[in-house]
Amino acid sequence: MKGVEEEKVGEMRERGFCVIDEFMGRERARRMRDEISMLKEMGKLTPNKVQFSLNGRIEHFTKPNIYEADMHDPSIREHVTELTELFFSDEMVQLLQETFPELHLKLGTRARTLKLQMNAGQGGCFPLHYDNPGRPNMRKVTCLLYLNEGWKEGDGGELELVPFLGKPVVIEPIMDRMVLFRSDLLLHRVLPNKEARYCLTIWIDAEEGHVNRDEDVMLKISRKEESIESVVEQLRRSPSQRALSRAIYDQEYKQSILDCMQTSEEVKPMIAAHELHVAATHANATLSSLVRLLASLREDV
Repeated sequence: MKGVEEEKVGEMRERGFCVIDEFMGRERARRMRDEISMLKEMGKLTPNKVQFSLNGRIEHFTKPNIYEADMHDPSIREHVTELTELFFSDEMVQLLQETFPELHLKLGTRARTLKLQMNAGQGGCFPLHYDNPGRPNMRKVTCLLYLNEGWKEGDGGELELVPFLGKPVVIEPIMDRMVLFRSDLLLHRVLPNKEARYCLTIWIDAEEGHVNRDEDVMLKISRKEESIESVVEQLRRSPSQRALSRAIYDQEYKQSILDCMQTSEEVKPMIAAHELHVAATHANATLSSLVRLLASLREDV
């Protein structure tokens, strides 16, 4: 397992993400991919579901063409040696603890989730979301390892990171590429995929009191702020940006849901849930004005 170079440490702290190639070592990465492929052939991967809040209820919707397995499931672990070793090892978390002590990451399998994923292509993708949308979620860091031998431009399945008000960053899902990013700070999506795509994701929790604090989940902008620039800088670095994200990126959220669900009937309630959230934001005159101002400052428009 590769360390995190000083340049990457700076990128993670400043931008909320970094990319590390040849992270696991090519041979080990291939073994992991082969184990995921074997699980798919055995019928052990199940359809991925997305969670939406609709009319006060949590609803689950199935994403087309995306299959996964959770390594907390012992019936999965009994078939995969390399991935089981990764699941029980604290090496990854210890590396990140030493590199980013300010994140207060927790050790142990109860403080992390490891999911395996196979995207069958045919347009399979993920809509815009934060990996940690708010309480009671404890995720602090997302570790995404790509396992795609021979990926080429046009295959699709790229990761699109959307830094708050910044230009989107598109990352190619090539073999043994690790993408680290803040689970509570980076809006992102997966672009439509045309070919089979393999990856695994580790979400690492923070210690109690170091994720989704009051200042992370409640939007508080002082009237004494000197300028809109200082407000923007505050939000870029704060998980409280999540409260405004759907309204600022309204059309992008809708399009990403349509891309993900394709012709499924489930797209209608998902769009409805999104629109309710946006409407609630605009119902507050102060928030609505702030959203319009911030949207005008987006670097990608």
